[in-house]
Amino acid sequence: MSKVTFRLPSKAVQYGYIEVETDVENPDFEMLGSMYVHWALAFRTGEEAAKKAAAPPDPQLVDTSLAERNLKAQPMRTDAELRAALGSGHPDVEAEAERMLTEGLGPTTTLPWEEEVQAAPKPWQKKAVANAVTEDLL
Repeated sequence: MSKVTFRLPSKAVQYGYIEVETDVENPDFEMLGSMYVHWALAFRTGEEAAKKAAAPPDPQLVDTSLAERNLKAQPMRTDAELRAALGSGHPDVEAEAERMLTEGLGPTTTLPWEEEVQAAPKPWQKKAVANAVTEDLL
């Protein structure tokens, strides 16, 4: 007697699946394959039937009129209106971004792969240090 677990993928729920566990006497691969195909097709057929029979979504949940009314009541402001709201005490956004890139990050005049790299010497390039044994230790 062997315990077998099948994972049946869902087409209705993304990354969804169900697990079917069963006990099988003397399982062989052909029998397991036919069991999986039978259960997968039955599950898919049942899932599609349940999806078709499900009630349509609630219109209030899908209704976008509230968002549209809110947007009409308080429309999005233009760039000029936002700058005026911030006042003259704030610097120009583009100029500030340019300054931050050149000063904060440093100028990008050279590409990293074009720079000379000081690599550490390889083990075979190092000079061997002789293990000197002094007479004091003997």
